[in-house]
Amino acid sequence: KEQRIPYRWDVSSPVRVYTDSGPFEIIPSQFTPIPNEVADAAVAFSIGQWNDVESSSFQAQVVGDFESIGLPDLDGPANAGLVIGPDNGGGVHVIYDQTGTIMRDFLGVPSSVLGIAQPEWADENTGVITESWVIVNSQLRWVGDDQLQNFRAIFTHEFGHAINLAHSQTNGAIQQYADSKGPLSCGTTLPYSTAITLNDRETMYPFLNVRPGTGNGLQMSTVNVSDDKTSVSNLYPAPGYPETHGSITGRILRTDGTTGITGVNIIARNLDNPYADAISAMSGDYVRVAENNDGTFTINGLTPGARYALYNDVIVQGGFPTRQPEYLPEGEEFFNGENESGNGVTDDRCQMTPIVAAAGSVTQADITLNSVQGAPKFTPLVGGMVLNSIS
Repeated sequence: KEQRIPYRWDVSSPVRVYTDSGPFEIIPSQFTPIPNEVADAAVAFSIGQWNDVESSSFQAQVVGDFESIGLPDLDGPANAGLVIGPDNGGGVHVIYDQTGTIMRDFLGVPSSVLGIAQPEWADENTGVITESWVIVNSQLRWVGDDQLQNFRAIFTHEFGHAINLAHSQTNGAIQQYADSKGPLSCGTTLPYSTAITLNDRETMYPFLNVRPGTGNGLQMSTVNVSDDKTSVSNLYPAPGYPETHGSITGRILRTDGTTGITGVNIIARNLDNPYADAISAMSGDYVRVAENNDGTFTINGLTPGARYALYNDVIVQGGFPTRQPEYLPEGEEFFNGENESGNGVTDDRCQMTPIVAAAGSVTQADITLNSVQGAPKFTPLVGGMVLNSIS
């Protein structure tokens, strides 16, 4: 806890990956069968996306199938426990859930879930992950996606979880839920462009649509935006990282200016490239769940010389590893430099002081949530309550 070091793989040599040796899917007659070679190629493509991040040292490779390590084809819940649960000698084991029944009957999740992954075994003394599994729900492949070009987004996303990445929260909620592109009450009067494209969708956002033509599978299959690149680089830094980039560190504080808040999303957006070069963090993401008043965050991977707008952001869906985000009646706001305070009269939540990134430099930027003296306050009393607005 004191060192705040997350679990991660030893990448002094490439992480070994094994693929399911049975059929990729049991299919209705109108589908074109998918050879396992195509599915294995999708796995290799997805691994390559994480391997190719220049600021990261992470490397993995497919070294065989289940048969090569004495495991059978996992064809349903009856034998899924041969991989999920036991220690099988290390590596990442990729399961093709041919009928969707491993998801439904073994794990007890809805049949609409596209994939699940989990680091399962680790050395408690060193924090080194030794074994993970990935499940891909083959039954949710769309007709026409015969080379899995859209479907491989699931492989890329779930492989990210297998190496201990959490969900990213920069652009996905904008496209999925029409979330605001900056602090909510600031509307469209933002200090950067509001034009966003599907290519700006981060791979590790928790929801994707793999339907060919109208979905976002092609875009989310690649690791091309700063948020995903920074996430893997923070966990598996290449030599010299993060000093080759700029960083921001700080705390999210309640209006008293002292008490931290864990579970709040923080986003830094490059004013000249606000969506492809946007990086998020969750306050308290390197502390234990119980420490809800920590509030610390660090954002690495900033482009040297670029100007960034920093603001806190309520997470719509998919907030972990800390806890489900709470409703913040104080609202979202930009970091406002010397004017940053808990006073909502003198600290305009839509006024932004840019942070200029410099290689090897760390900027301190605490955000104190605003309040106005005498204004009513709302405190939810029911555990797990989610409030979207007050009128």
